[in-house]
Amino acid sequence: MRRAGFLLAGIMVFAAPVAAGATGAPYLALLAFAGLFFLWSVLTRSPESGPLAPGTRAMLPVTIAIHLALASLLLGTGHMLRALAGIDAEVPLTAWLLVGLAGALLGRMAWPRGVSDGGADLAEAALKRLDETARQAAADRAAQGRVPQPDGGVALTQTDALEALPAGGNVTEAEIAAALARLEDTVTDIRLGPALLVRAETTGTPRDRLAAVWHVTDPGAARDATAQEVFDLVVATADVVALRLFASRAAALLTHDPAARQALPDPARLTTIATEIEALHPGEADLLTDLAGRIEDLRAEEEDA
Repeated sequence: MRRAGFLLAGIMVFAAPVAAGATGAPYLALLAFAGLFFLWSVLTRSPESGPLAPGTRAMLPVTIAIHLALASLLLGTGHMLRALAGIDAEVPLTAWLLVGLAGALLGRMAWPRGVSDGGADLAEAALKRLDETARQAAADRAAQGRVPQPDGGVALTQTDALEALPAGGNVTEAEIAAALARLEDTVTDIRLGPALLVRAETTGTPRDRLAAVWHVTDPGAARDATAQEVFDLVVATADVVALRLFASRAAALLTHDPAARQALPDPARLTTIATEIEALHPGEADLLTDLAGRIEDLRAEEEDA
């Protein structure tokens, strides 16, 4: 009975950020959920092995990093479910935090001593490996010549004009274009493309992904690897609206500037994504396939010349 209660408590704690992401919680909510996970580990582990125990305090930064990574993963899963399922409902973040807090307290009441520590250690080890894998992937991307991202705080500060637009993405293309035109007149210390990418990754909102897509497919924007990274972000978040905008604007961009193909994703990558989404999103898949074909044709023309 106690183990069933402990299992229910764990579900409440770890399902809360997923539900929060699915109902419109901002990406910065990961800080609150990371704090909830830390509280969970304090309440459900013995005083000798918990994160505040004298013998484990040296690992406190690692523990916090793991909790942040887990919160980011679960919240991002919720955002992905919201995009895929077309969920429009919005629930206050405090409601899900209360659910998680209730789960943490229930876990403390139902904690089966001698059992949870091993499971918690195993979970923390797995999350640590996940974090190391993510860091290595980021290092590999940097080694391949990706554009280094500017400081996130600077990017958010200098691009805060986008805050006037709805975060949910229910904005017109004219509104996005007008907001970016204002930014181009004010952003001075950093390049706008990488700054918008940082903003989209940090906030996790459809609005900021659309803004990043619009900019990197603008004929007047700087040509660099940012367009490929924005495409990867759109795919990772399963943002179908942003994906459609990217494909259609990239095709128009090639008509205006054929050389821009060098900054766009590789045709093989576009074809792979098109194949993966064809069953659920045939229209977007066709756009990606056509874009891949345009890039291949331009390559062939350049080789023939």
